[in-house]
Amino acid sequence: MFQSLFRRIPSRFQQPLFSKYQNEKTFTSILGSSFSTTQPPVNSYLTSEKFADLQLSADLKQALSQKNIEYLTPAQKLALPKLLQGTNALLQAESGSGKSLCYILPILNSLLSKKKSSSSASSKIKGALILAPTKELCTQIYSFFRALDPENKVNITRLGSLTHFAPVVPHLDQKNSEEFLRDISFQNVVNTVSWGEVDILVTTPGQLEDIMAVKDKKDPYNLNPRIVVVDEYDILLGEETLGKSTRNILRRFAGVYKSIFADVNRERQFILCGSSSVRRSNSSISVEEELRDTFKDFEVLQSERFGKLPQNIKYEYVDVYKGSPVEWELMTLKDTVEKSSAEQILIFCNSGDRVRQVYDYLMKAGINTSTFYGNMPTEERIHVLAKFKRENVRVLVASELASRGVDFKTVDHVIQFDFGLSASSVLHRAGRAGRCGKSGVFTSFVRERDSPLVSRIKTAVANDESLEGTPSGIKRNMRRKETKRIDEGEGEEQDL
Repeated sequence: MFQSLFRRIPSRFQQPLFSKYQNEKTFTSILGSSFSTTQPPVNSYLTSEKFADLQLSADLKQALSQKNIEYLTPAQKLALPKLLQGTNALLQAESGSGKSLCYILPILNSLLSKKKSSSSASSKIKGALILAPTKELCTQIYSFFRALDPENKVNITRLGSLTHFAPVVPHLDQKNSEEFLRDISFQNVVNTVSWGEVDILVTTPGQLEDIMAVKDKKDPYNLNPRIVVVDEYDILLGEETLGKSTRNILRRFAGVYKSIFADVNRERQFILCGSSSVRRSNSSISVEEELRDTFKDFEVLQSERFGKLPQNIKYEYVDVYKGSPVEWELMTLKDTVEKSSAEQILIFCNSGDRVRQVYDYLMKAGINTSTFYGNMPTEERIHVLAKFKRENVRVLVASELASRGVDFKTVDHVIQFDFGLSASSVLHRAGRAGRCGKSGVFTSFVRERDSPLVSRIKTAVANDESLEGTPSGIKRNMRRKETKRIDEGEGEEQDL
């Protein structure tokens, strides 16, 4: 029944997310939390405003207090009062500014208040749908909700991948047996997403779109979120494939013209957030302008430091001269790692092959290292992040996948062994260092082809300027062979 659908999505549902971490509390503790606002305001990272002064439920205030979350960041001060009132908004704020709490708190506040009053029927509009670009970010978002709902009063479902194939069915050959069992697993996932049971659904757009294609044929009103969140909107609306899926989903939940969902769609709240803006390559209007045309009474909430590189980290550059042997580059990287006093180090490369090359070199040099890149099985990627966040490994060599949304509390040194391909890439990578107002170091290996972008980055740092105005033409001058290699993947983000 679902074979034709499955052939369209062979890579999204291949590895289980829960085989090693069945216990939800363990999952939360493994992945940690970015909520770290225990000290009184001493710099621009925190304000004097307190969560206790917001219109939040008693349960949420108690959970925040138990986590020592007391003061709001500037981005939270800007956004939370409006979002708690149900405003449709795009929140643009720098990495590490606490954007996740800006949608987590309104969602939990609504759900916990209604559950306490027992005023909402399971069939009515309720809860939230949260879209994120990667399964790792979905897992992190899930852990944040669990941290603030310790008694599990809210039912949260996080769509991961389908389970491994069961043993071969005797009367079927291997190929047909696997297809048969995948169909069964997919049907189980579809059945799990029932709005009568689920309060919050966290998923990627591709996964949800495939599931909705089946569910809408039987019960188009089954998925009925009160709040729809798009996290890392610049990826989900800017990247071609993800953008198509995300727009299809938004049209489904936001459309009011010639839509059977028009009446209920008018009741929804939409929250989008990200650390950089995006302009669609095939459109003359920006995504922000598109959003204003799509949603009623839509506001763009932009923090003062949006688009700016962090001020609390030190910027270092290592010149790699034309013709320098790769062995010298790797040896210099090893020396940089060994001389660093950082608790943990995150190294960025631009392809999976490059990640593996650096990993092999550092391991042979006796440096405890892990890898993280797109073509790794989903479960393995989550396991790697768990080990790194438990501080069992000091160095993580990663592709661009690690620059988006994933919170590394103990990373205070980020190294670009391969320079970012755009200003936005550099902005997100730098945002992994010195999280939550802490100090850090951002080291970049600079090759001749990086010069135009490096010059722009240095100017932005010196003048504390936003990179949002950086023309799209200012980027790395990639060789044709290098461009082809990255476009074809070589281990890059093919499994978001």
